[in-house]
Amino acid sequence: MDEAAGLKKSKGASTSSTTNTPLLLRTTPRSKEWPEDFVCPISRCLMADPVVVATGQSYERMCIQLWFQRGYRHCFKSGMAVMTPIVLTPNLQLRSAIVVWCDQHQVPRPRVPSLELATELLERVQLSQEYARVHPQSQDQEQSRGLTMWNPSRISHASSESDQYVHSATGRSLTEEIQTAAELGIHGIPLPLATKPSSYHSDELGLDKALVGMEAEILHKLQHKKHVEQEKGAAEIRSLTRTSEDYRLTLCTSAILGALLPLLQSKHARLQSDATAALMNLTLPQENKVKVARAGAIPYFIEVLKSKTEDAQAHAAGALFSLALNDDNKAPIGVLQAIPPLLHLLKSGPLEAQRDAAMALYHLSFLKMNRGKLLQAGAVALLMDLAGGESSAVASRVLLILNNLASGPEGRNAICEANGITELVHILAHRSLAPPLDPVREHAAAALLQLSHHNYRFKTQALRADAIKPLTMLAEHGNRRSKKKAVALLQILKDKPSEDDGANYADRFRKILRGAMSDQSESAQF
Repeated sequence: MDEAAGLKKSKGASTSSTTNTPLLLRTTPRSKEWPEDFVCPISRCLMADPVVVATGQSYERMCIQLWFQRGYRHCFKSGMAVMTPIVLTPNLQLRSAIVVWCDQHQVPRPRVPSLELATELLERVQLSQEYARVHPQSQDQEQSRGLTMWNPSRISHASSESDQYVHSATGRSLTEEIQTAAELGIHGIPLPLATKPSSYHSDELGLDKALVGMEAEILHKLQHKKHVEQEKGAAEIRSLTRTSEDYRLTLCTSAILGALLPLLQSKHARLQSDATAALMNLTLPQENKVKVARAGAIPYFIEVLKSKTEDAQAHAAGALFSLALNDDNKAPIGVLQAIPPLLHLLKSGPLEAQRDAAMALYHLSFLKMNRGKLLQAGAVALLMDLAGGESSAVASRVLLILNNLASGPEGRNAICEANGITELVHILAHRSLAPPLDPVREHAAAALLQLSHHNYRFKTQALRADAIKPLTMLAEHGNRRSKKKAVALLQILKDKPSEDDGANYADRFRKILRGAMSDQSESAQF
């Protein structure tokens, strides 16, 4: 009993006794009878939410997610490489089989491990693997003592080696701790070792970084009371994730996200900017987009849009642009009222922020609900004004938004009422001498083509705006995509050429059609 009490009170260990050990970690007499296929290779426990990776191996979802988030790109059990993007497929059949087996054998159904527990389990695995790598000879010695370790790498310690690791509270050797834990029914690395007691000589294994971990070091800075330290942590994440996909995946953890998000409300401009940029970088991988959104990041980004820190505004717009690429995020971003501040930034923000705000609005506008919010916010007038501006980068993106708005009857009516057809024709005419690859002319023609659908007013307004000339120029000198759109528009308008075109219009139009058909034929052959 004294030894058990010593374990329970050991420094750094949350629990060690049989009564306080989480159900997921307890080893019951039935654990040896668990079907191997039902057991997660990482946690060595029955799986509550099994998923399959590309290699065909099943894991507990939370455990394998943490494995990949830490930068590993191979299957934990088989060692086979796993290509990105990593896809985790729910194994519903296995889940049902586990539930049925538990009910039949009167075994409690497994519960999904918490993030904290899954993190602890994975850290034990990593420690076990590293120790087994450094001390491979200890595996045979472990088996000779009859100790069954929960980890597939099967860490063990020969008495001559383990005596140097002394428990900081009980003063007993690691060998004694393992034996006592086994007697108590805890088959695994004792918690004092897993939580790094002060007397554990990690330098013997060269595991300082492995045990402390990059995440812990950064978290310490982010959660520091002084904003200078917080700036160092945010700047470190920003730097690490600027170009590295692996760091973006590894550092996108619940703990990191939870520590970064409050910093977006900082009154210190540099800290706010670095934290927002770091989060924007973390949103870039497809696997992270929903995770960041579900961590509650969207409202923080929206508040940053309303701030006065231009750098942070640009990063927040970029983050919303990145999140909006995922269909699951489009509705939440719109519901949380991101569209009005994005429009304001598009109107008066710096160029970089304008471009990202425009792209965020473009992707949001694929959703009908968000197109309605754009119309309610009076976006058409602003978009038409920016489409005719001098900045090609902004104009081309704004025209994409107008193109999406024009895909529905409400948007077409709003654009026509704002004299949009005439404005778009003027944009084509104004940029008639632009290079063939000019995206503004192509997107303007695309918007006109959208406005022509189910719109009895289109032909009259387009002819009144003298659309034939710029469309003819575009059909003759544009790129292939532009030519195709221009020819389609000219076909709609061909019945009524303007007076200035005269009798030569029919011949010229036939030549344009032949040229466009020839381009399409060459493209198909290519």
